Amino acid sequence: MQATLMAFLMGAVAAPPCPADAAPAAPRAPLNAPLNAPLGAPLARVLGIAPGTTEARAHRILSRLGERLEESEGAEEEEGGAGLGRELWRLRDPRYAWVQLAVDVRHRVKAIQAHLRADGPGLRYAEIGDLAAARRLGYTILEWRVPASAQHPGRRVTARGADSVFAATVAIAAD
Repeated sequence: MQATLMAFLMGAVAAPPCPADAAPAAPRAPLNAPLNAPLGAPLARVLGIAPGTTEARAHRILSRLGERLEESEGAEEEEGGAGLGRELWRLRDPRYAWVQLAVDVRHRVKAIQAHLRADGPGLRYAEIGDLAAARRLGYTILEWRVPASAQHPGRRVTARGADSVFAATVAIAAD
């Protein structure tokens, strides 16, 4: 080892290739993408919570960021969502003001909907998913569908906003 180092320092051995001279790295998936998700796949989680997350884990994450609001009459079961409990959380997060969870009878998150702060950093539709792959449901409503695979369950991602650039809400639901 010392002989190799001395030979390098004396100029007898060529320097190892510099990593900066190597070919540029392949594009990486966004941090919110699930492991092994295809590049360009739409948002998979909000604040670390995705469909399938246990209710206990979601509570641990959200309790650090805000407070759960008391349930109002009828909040336990939403119309058409028999067996789904709903929870509303007010957050102290710079980007998200509110989060609503739908939890199934197995105590797993079935869907999460996040409301962005009007005075926050915003979330562009292009940050949520590939705009070319989105289905436009209205001028400011975009939807992405990710089919189930052997590694990941299917999901539906819906973003709504007041303009054509920034979303006001984003929802991720198991398909």
